[in-house]
Amino acid sequence: MLNTLSRRLTRQFTSSTARLAPTFEQVLHHFRASGQELNDKEKLEFYGLYKVATLGPVQGSQPSAISFVKRAKWDSWNTVANDMDQSQAQQMYMQRACEVMGLTLDDIDLSANSKSADVQDVQDVNAKITTSPTTPPFRHRDIREICGLRSNQAVSSKLEERAKEYTCLSVNVEKDTGVGIVNLSRASKMNAMNIPLWEEILDVFQICNDDPMIKCVVLGADGDHFCSGMDLGVFAEMSDIYGEETCDGRSREMLSTIIQYFQDGCSSPEHCNVPVLAAIHGNAIGGAIDLLTSCDMRYCVDDSMFCVKEVDLGIVADVGTTQRLPKLVGDQRARELTYTARSIDGKEAESIGLVLNSFPTKDEMLQHVMNVARTIASKSPLTVRGIKHVSLYNRDHPNVNVGLKHVKAYNTSYLFSEDLTEAANAMMSKRKPVFKKN
Repeated sequence: MLNTLSRRLTRQFTSSTARLAPTFEQVLHHFRASGQELNDKEKLEFYGLYKVATLGPVQGSQPSAISFVKRAKWDSWNTVANDMDQSQAQQMYMQRACEVMGLTLDDIDLSANSKSADVQDVQDVNAKITTSPTTPPFRHRDIREICGLRSNQAVSSKLEERAKEYTCLSVNVEKDTGVGIVNLSRASKMNAMNIPLWEEILDVFQICNDDPMIKCVVLGADGDHFCSGMDLGVFAEMSDIYGEETCDGRSREMLSTIIQYFQDGCSSPEHCNVPVLAAIHGNAIGGAIDLLTSCDMRYCVDDSMFCVKEVDLGIVADVGTTQRLPKLVGDQRARELTYTARSIDGKEAESIGLVLNSFPTKDEMLQHVMNVARTIASKSPLTVRGIKHVSLYNRDHPNVNVGLKHVKAYNTSYLFSEDLTEAANAMMSKRKPVFKKN
């Protein structure tokens, strides 16, 4: 069938003498500049066509099954090479590109003069991507900033300033209450966790730590779902990198490094000094469970869906779920959910203790979560930070006497503060206390 279509395309391209047919390079540049979203099947199809169109028959031996992305690409290239030659592959690529873009070859021909501009645009974008720093430039801080002190004239929070650089998170700060709202914001991908999102998750909770304006954080999501878990493209990249290293020891060391990176990302809400409240709607799958179990409290909508999905991917959940979930729902329930990947809704999540409350609608849930966050933010920041520290210690050290000794040592250090005096005076004066901002 492919050969028949290719011959028909050859006649189409050569029968018209009224105009010059667009070249393969023109269609290729136009297609790339159009920024079309392709699904995985289409990506493999275009990859195979492109390889045959530019290089001809498949080169090298078939990759091993462990490098599943490389193998899929090689198989696609080989399939196309068996069906058509280089010229036919070019024509097929042009035809499929036009179909995806919703254009005709005449449209491409008419826009050929703008090819240079299109290519330049793509080059400009690529230049911005490759030249943008992966980490912020180093700068010296003064001792006041190291201690977490800021100028009284500051009108914006550190979180607000940093949020301008995020592409996978949306952020809002209630300056009058000190509540920071952080939303996963890859709605078109169901907030799947790609590397840029992981980078921003790690960063945002560190910034919340350093921002004296932030007293409590609400972690939610844009779009219809909280998070669909790890972006499968990340697994593909990990597989490629693992397969490239010939030394077993070094490849395992790299794998250990990336697992630690994901663990740090999912633990970042827990490591944040201020309370983090998760507001969940839609699906929360796989890595989303790792992330939300690291939050202080969780709330959801009745029709939310939770699933510890890793077992279906042949993976032992390794970035927090198997450690934190049993402490929330009990050992047996946690094992059932991780062994079976059974999905549960919001009501069941509430009944087993995965979430604190479940609500009929998203609006009701968000209203409640924001009220709780504002109440927490109105309390003594020093005391709230202390409660979080002691609570996490008690969770990980269940012996009561050990916990009592720890909190005794903590209060010996922090009990007498200006916040204690202000709280007592406010109570006696029957007014709301006014605490320091940090």
